[in-house]
Amino acid sequence: MDNNNNEVAALVELNEKMALKEDSLLQEYVKNLSGTFVKSPIGIWYFIENRTHGTALNNSDSCFISFQMFSLDGKLLGEKSHEKIIIGKKQIPVGLEEGLCLLHKGENAVFVVPWYLAYGMKGLPPDVPPYTSLVYKVKLEK
Repeated sequence: MDNNNNEVAALVELNEKMALKEDSLLQEYVKNLSGTFVKSPIGIWYFIENRTHGTALNNSDSCFISFQMFSLDGKLLGEKSHEKIIIGKKQIPVGLEEGLCLLHKGENAVFVVPWYLAYGMKGLPPDVPPYTSLVYKVKLEK
């Protein structure tokens, strides 16, 4: 039993180190982007391009979003997407959903999402490789 606990502790420590390394990398990355990026409490970086007086999203609200997803080197991953989602239903990565909850309807934003809040160690074949942090350009429709 002790051996299993040691293995779990080692894996937790490794994941924490990987997350800290990624957070440092993303902090440097956003310094080179246009706009003033802010880090959210869970660890995404965001810049809201236009502020509106639209309605904020709450849990269980449905909304339409348009977005493009990029790797940190600027490569477009997949197609431009237009989707109807329900907040809290885990239809999209947790980092993207967290970002949407910072917006009001009609706003555009850029989110930089660490891999562990995106598609994680598995990725999203064929478009998103494992351990890939993402840049989302998002519009929350009115």
